[in-house]
Amino acid sequence: MASKMPSEFESMCLSIEMGFYYKDTTDPIAMQFEKLSKKVVEEAIRDRSRSELVVLKSYLDELASGSHAAADLTKIWESTKPRVAFFGSTGAGGTTPAIVYIFELARAAVDARLANLPAEDSPASDSDG
Repeated sequence: MASKMPSEFESMCLSIEMGFYYKDTTDPIAMQFEKLSKKVVEEAIRDRSRSELVVLKSYLDELASGSHAAADLTKIWESTKPRVAFFGSTGAGGTTPAIVYIFELARAAVDARLANLPAEDSPASDSDG
């Protein structure tokens, strides 16, 4: 099983769940799982700090490494007590379990977000000049 779940991951899962649960059913994207998933995941991490994203990246790297079965990932998702469940498969050829797709999508979104954030400032020098 995966390492201890960080609170940042639980928070991201809640944001993802809310994005699916309260989707705008008048939006054509809301009726297309892959497009809606991308939108929901990107919104779930949009306002996260660099330090939160680093924690998420580490945990998502572990989850999406391929060493966890879809059933294990489903248990991890369900441990956050969601009202949304992911069934079936998606992706090219419909062979990727939906829960695996969501975690892989989240990992890619975190990577992209980290790459687009400005580098953190380095600590100030102690010299007085």
